[in-house]
Amino acid sequence: MQLLMKPRNTGEKWTREEIQGIRKHLKNISTIVPVFIVFMLPGGALFLPRL
Repeated sequence: MQLLMKPRNTGEKWTREEIQGIRKHLKNISTIVPVFIVFMLPGGALFLPRL
């Protein structure tokens, strides 16, 4: 979160390494979100082991 808020709080831009780190974290989050969506559906806990 601190890295995402860096430009707003300090006025500095992200470095290339920081941008790569942000992209890596966003890719990891995007793989987890579909599992949560399935789990939140009615009866989703029953379908989760099949995935």
